[in-house]
Amino acid sequence: MSTMRISFTVIPYLVVAVFISTVMIETKVSEAQGDPCSGVMQQLSACAPFITTSASATPETSSDCCVSLQSVDVNCMCQVFNGPTIPNLDRSKALSLPQTCNLPNTVSCS
Repeated sequence: MSTMRISFTVIPYLVVAVFISTVMIETKVSEAQGDPCSGVMQQLSACAPFITTSASATPETSSDCCVSLQSVDVNCMCQVFNGPTIPNLDRSKALSLPQTCNLPNTVSCS
């Protein structure tokens, strides 16, 4: 029974690890293609626990997330989040990050 408990407590961390791994792969592919917005997902890796679709998603952003968000180009956020689907990413939470972190720039992607 204790083995099952350990397995269930590890699952949220595995989901975040898979999300971050996917982000890293997407970043490397974008960099190889010369995309100027290639670093956005890597910059937002501190936000992964908040913007994941996992049931274990944190209800609030971390201060590290909000600090890293300050250097992200809003237009690049739109390009990345309107692009191909990113596994385990809650798009609406990701686009709400500036507002959630009380930053002056809002994201309005069409």
